[in-house]
Amino acid sequence: MAIVHAHHVKGGTPGFFADTQPFYLRWGLSDDPFFEPPAPEDAPPAFPELEEQAEFGNVQRHRFEIPRLHTTDSYVGWLKTDSLVLSLDPVSRQGFLVDIGKLIDTKYAGRVSRNFVYEVIVAVRL
Repeated sequence: MAIVHAHHVKGGTPGFFADTQPFYLRWGLSDDPFFEPPAPEDAPPAFPELEEQAEFGNVQRHRFEIPRLHTTDSYVGWLKTDSLVLSLDPVSRQGFLVDIGKLIDTKYAGRVSRNFVYEVIVAVRL
């Protein structure tokens, strides 16, 4: 079995993550005004229970930190696929996406990056 999991982590365009948090609060996607993603080395392992499952042996984990560069359109497009954003009603979703798009266009000249740690897990079924 192979699993690829993306962890949201610190990094990317300086200030961008902090600048987006008021929109997450405004549109009900967060209730923590002080939320910060973990440092890349502190991202918790995905599916830690695999090592404890008797039916799997030789669980291997590999991590890669990769910045994702975005234009306004590609970032907003990516957010349209995010399950948290999709949980919003259509009017709120559109308001959130417009706010994020305006922020990227006005403060970041239409380009931002976000860092992710991609964790690749391979487990052999016994």
